[in-house]
Amino acid sequence: MLYNRFLELLFVKSGIKIGGCNTFNGYSIDKPLRIDISCSMKSGSVPNDAEITILNLSSQTAKQVLVENEEIEIWAGYAPEGREHFKGVIFKGKIRQAITNREGVNRKTVIHIGDGDEAHTHATVKKKVSKGSYKGQVDAAADAMAERGVKRGTIKVDDKQVGRTLTFNGESAREILNDVAYSTDSVWMITDGKLHFHKRDEYLDDSKYILTPENGLIGSPVFNDDGVDIKTLLIHDLRPSMKLGVKSNAAGNPRINGKYKIEEITFTASTSNGQHGCAIKLKEIGSDDKVKRKKQRKIGGVT
Repeated sequence: MLYNRFLELLFVKSGIKIGGCNTFNGYSIDKPLRIDISCSMKSGSVPNDAEITILNLSSQTAKQVLVENEEIEIWAGYAPEGREHFKGVIFKGKIRQAITNREGVNRKTVIHIGDGDEAHTHATVKKKVSKGSYKGQVDAAADAMAERGVKRGTIKVDDKQVGRTLTFNGESAREILNDVAYSTDSVWMITDGKLHFHKRDEYLDDSKYILTPENGLIGSPVFNDDGVDIKTLLIHDLRPSMKLGVKSNAAGNPRINGKYKIEEITFTASTSNGQHGCAIKLKEIGSDDKVKRKKQRKIGGVT
């Protein structure tokens, strides 16, 4: 599966790109640096992050790109001729830390980047929210995060009121979102530099994407108490809280067929022979309702 795999890093401030396509229709077109990445995204308030490992990055290039506030876009996927839509940005974030060490004859540079770190850590709210409405609190937190570079994404929140005006005088936007999410059984996250907020059992979009073995599903699903774990080829535009249809008769088990929400996705990619794909944790849409109905039947004495 080395043919046409694509991994490229764009250092936004400097405009420098490293990496690229390892092979093209079976013919070598360049020999990019050895780059391996792993990035994890979750449907929740824990900050998303990525780890980038580069072998033998030149000292000159390192001085240009490993600078304060530099932002990195990770582009990955596949690059067959004339089909550019098979690759795209899988992660974008600012450098948290970069360390270079010697490993034998190689120079190994490890970079950690985070999505929306500044907003997550430093955004504060100074505002009065009339009648303490949940929507007003989330809007105030979103405005504070926008001042720190995080744009407003999909925000769905109850317009319920706590009954009294709330005065915020420098409280953490993150903690305000946590409180409202807890009170409304919701989740919030920063993904691709955007703030999203929605009910825990809802999803961000009404995607019509159906995953099958023919378009990227690999192997058999693994069922557990929290949902289903699957592996796929590297599909660059999958994100947490997306709706995803799955259809497969792997191992003769049709249980996987259905509609799911992505709870967590981990991308791994490499310009060499490392892993190049996605590990995804899914939750069946409507599973919370099924659990509630089951509990109600038990309470009513019916099993």
